[in-house]
Amino acid sequence: MNLQPFKIFVSLFLIIQQVFSQVIVLNEFHAKPVTGQIEFVELINRDSIAINLENWRIADKGTGKLLPTAIVQPGEFIILADDSTIYPSVPVGTHYLIPTGKLPSLNNAGDEIRIFDSFGTIIDSLTYDSSWPVESGFSTEKIH
Repeated sequence: MNLQPFKIFVSLFLIIQQVFSQVIVLNEFHAKPVTGQIEFVELINRDSIAINLENWRIADKGTGKLLPTAIVQPGEFIILADDSTIYPSVPVGTHYLIPTGKLPSLNNAGDEIRIFDSFGTIIDSLTYDSSWPVESGFSTEKIH
């Protein structure tokens, strides 16, 4: 049995995974909203090509939610939130998406945020805890 085509496929798959890793990154999150605010996660496409988010997911330590299909152009931001109340403060041209079944709840004292591509590969993640500067009413930006 000739396994060469299989080896080539696996090699290409691993190269593609490596290329997409860190293309879409977690940029900012808001875990402790005050009255009138909602939790959100902001992503950015840091690559020079458009990325299709079809079948991508966002998850915390436990739950994962499917992202709506969207094409994210190079340099564009994506805001993920539960509802449209944040929309007036979203900059023009920024994608605003509501994950299927809502955004996983971000725990105030600490949590993990993970972004998965359509193959189930973790594209970016972060874990925060009580030592992070997560303050009520303010979002927290990830330094890249």
